[in-house]
Amino acid sequence: MAVAGAEPCLENEQWQWRGPDGFQARWHPFAPKIELVLAAEDRFRVSWDCLAPGAAVKRTLGNGSGSSAAQDSLSPGLGYLEHLRIESTRSELPFRKLRWGRAHAGHSSLVWIHWARGRDLSVVCEDGVQVDGRIELLPEGGVRVQTTRGEWETGRAKPLGDLRHLFPRWLFRLAPGMVPVQERKMTGPVRLKTNSGEVTGSGVWEEVEWP
Repeated sequence: MAVAGAEPCLENEQWQWRGPDGFQARWHPFAPKIELVLAAEDRFRVSWDCLAPGAAVKRTLGNGSGSSAAQDSLSPGLGYLEHLRIESTRSELPFRKLRWGRAHAGHSSLVWIHWARGRDLSVVCEDGVQVDGRIELLPEGGVRVQTTRGEWETGRAKPLGDLRHLFPRWLFRLAPGMVPVQERKMTGPVRLKTNSGEVTGSGVWEEVEWP
């Protein structure tokens, strides 16, 4: 995801992102990107580009001064990168509930999207490929996803907070129907069970509701 004026760019087959405060990150994808049009009509269009469904990530934390001393923390790990574009002349979204998330377990990755209450949509992508999958909704925004490979299930979650404060103030004035009444992001363990065994990884998932 990106903020205004600081969108990710592709350099040497790696996605780079540099924030205004000196934060830098680099994604090296190990799964192919996904490009989907989730909705297409005259007044509402959603394009979703999952640039890195699964990636090895290195991030550098700095204070923006550009000095070597400022770039003093290098954190490797696993990550995810997407770009979502919504074009709409409507004052509200055609669905009133959204659940989405991404997970890594072993060398596998999973992304899911679920719209409800209005327009229904379910998308499941495994290792960068859209697959047939059954999404079962669990409490606290969690899910159980069944694919031909096996069963993914989110575990006990830790809240990352309400994200409504991140929306620009003009959106509350001009299109209040676009602003959710609740947005909760969670993180926790994710288990993948297959015929060959079980592996536990981690994930981030979100539950969003509109009035």
